[in-house]
Amino acid sequence: MTKEQIRNHLVESAINTIVGYIIKDKGYNMLDAMKELYESPIMKWLQDEEDDLYTQSPAHIYEVMKKYAA
Repeated sequence: MTKEQIRNHLVESAINTIVGYIIKDKGYNMLDAMKELYESPIMKWLQDEEDDLYTQSPAHIYEVMKKYAA
């Protein structure tokens, strides 16, 4: 795997896991949970190739997201 493929895999995995956390914590359906994540600043950071947030655990990323949503 190339570095880009690994990065993409980690980002996709984090997104899937965080959507699951949102569904569990807030009782949202999948579409609403995805909308919340994609509209948050976290999504921009996850997609930024210069940022290494994607290397953190999905649980940590979700905690950061909750801080910015508060």
